[in-house]
Amino acid sequence: MIESIHIANIATYGNVPEIMDGLSQFNYVFGSNGTGKTTISKIIADENLFPSCAVNWEN
Repeated sequence: MIESIHIANIATYGNVPEIMDGLSQFNYVFGSNGTGKTTISKIIADENLFPSCAVNWEN
């Protein structure tokens, strides 16, 4: 399970990291077009492609 996601310097996200934490087993991310929803899924799929971002997994 993902504990938190840190996102910075990619797509619509700026230099100051945005942090998604307090996540549960099921999470719903919603927003208008162009707000970064797909970016989050790309980071989860392969965080190595995004050096300024991090996915913190439980255990």
